[in-house]
Amino acid sequence: MKFIGPSPPIRFLTLAFTLVLAACNEQEDGLLNPSEINQWRYLREAHGLASNYVTTIFEDSKGNFWFGTDQGLSFYDGKKFTTYTTADGLVDNNIFAVSEDRDGDIWVGSAQGLNVFVNKQWLYFPYFYGAGIYSLLELADEKGILIGTGGYGIYRYRYTENAFDEFEYIDNCQACNSINSIFQAKDKSIWIASFQGARKINGSTTITFDTADGLAGNIATTISEDSWGNIWIGSVEGRTISKISGNKLSPVSFNNGATQNFIFGIQEDNDGDLWVGTVGSGLFLYDGAIMKQLYEWEPDNIITAMRKDSRGNLWIGTIEDGLAQYITNPAP
Repeated sequence: MKFIGPSPPIRFLTLAFTLVLAACNEQEDGLLNPSEINQWRYLREAHGLASNYVTTIFEDSKGNFWFGTDQGLSFYDGKKFTTYTTADGLVDNNIFAVSEDRDGDIWVGSAQGLNVFVNKQWLYFPYFYGAGIYSLLELADEKGILIGTGGYGIYRYRYTENAFDEFEYIDNCQACNSINSIFQAKDKSIWIASFQGARKINGSTTITFDTADGLAGNIATTISEDSWGNIWIGSVEGRTISKISGNKLSPVSFNNGATQNFIFGIQEDNDGDLWVGTVGSGLFLYDGAIMKQLYEWEPDNIITAMRKDSRGNLWIGTIEDGLAQYITNPAP
């Protein structure tokens, strides 16, 4: 492993951005009234969540949820919470990534390393001890798990060899090796959001996207794909989100008067609309033509995580107000 001094995790930058965003104007046209949408439900520390600062959201193959926070990892079975911390075997309580392997074991990335939950016991990998793990992705076709680090690039755990190898590392570019998100598209290509733009890996071909290509900002934070196969990228420096069709990049503006919109989540819903979570301006909904700011959003406006579950419900994590669930298809 190459040790070059990791960049700070992108999640920790949100506090610094809050003061800047406080001066941004809110959009007055095209506001979305809550009466026009379905029901919201909120889950917070009072309900058993480890902390109201939620960093990541993951649904496992059994329909259970795992919520990473700055105070540990919370497991939610739809009725009650169980929280795990360093007292239970985690190497750190600052959780940034959760995934699941082919055996149903849960992998957890934190500010100090990598854990896996096997037979109700938390094990850790000495190979990554002390390294910040900010993104995890199980590859399609049982090809293993990708581990995105804060300065050391991306490693892969291979199921067949039961071993780690280096998947993506760029010499002399610490920002390139500071990984915020890894995503696998429907065409099996791998997309990487880093402190130096975004990259698409398709077999032996790598294509990079940065501000010179029209990317909204070089610090890319989140990557998503819509039902049309378009890739959407959020950043912390631009006024827009970036849409990539094929290899063509185009911006989609918020038109909210802000000089910068810091994005920490983009998620398509079952109607084909895009939900966009920002730091300081709350939620937006994009229907392909108009970007609407959610009106009277109840939790705080610093959104740190977003995921659609297997039923089509949208989960949103915040920095101070726990979880919000937009229910479109409640459990029976």
